[in-house]
Amino acid sequence: QKSTSENQDGGEAVVMMRGDTKKKTANAPAAATLASQVMSEDGTYHDAEFQSHLSALCSALHRTVRRGLVSVADLDTLCQIVSVLREERGLANNSPTTMAAARAISTIIEDAQERLIFCANAALNKEVTRFRPTPSDLDYPAKLLGT
Repeated sequence: QKSTSENQDGGEAVVMMRGDTKKKTANAPAAATLASQVMSEDGTYHDAEFQSHLSALCSALHRTVRRGLVSVADLDTLCQIVSVLREERGLANNSPTTMAAARAISTIIEDAQERLIFCANAALNKEVTRFRPTPSDLDYPAKLLGT
């Protein structure tokens, strides 16, 4: 099964075979024209439908990653997650096309930081606030001398 479509100047633009799309290199100007209609000079996409799909994907990404963050309790791991996400957000902020991803990453960073604060507070409570010294903990001369 083969079908073709024509671009605005009458040239063949796309060949469809069994659901696959193959672009012909001879019609690069048609693709450039289409790209210029959708993308501005600064790289921002004007297509509201594309931005809507991108936002939906980023929202799904946020929900998925957030579920995973809830299971992480190690402070070092959470710090590394926040660090990596900050780097990724910096990269995503460089392109207007990936601003939706940058916004999603920012909310994931907020969630990771919130989880980090919660776990740090729990560890502080457990290790410091609820600490009850034993007699061996208080026997400092013996501890220092190693006897």
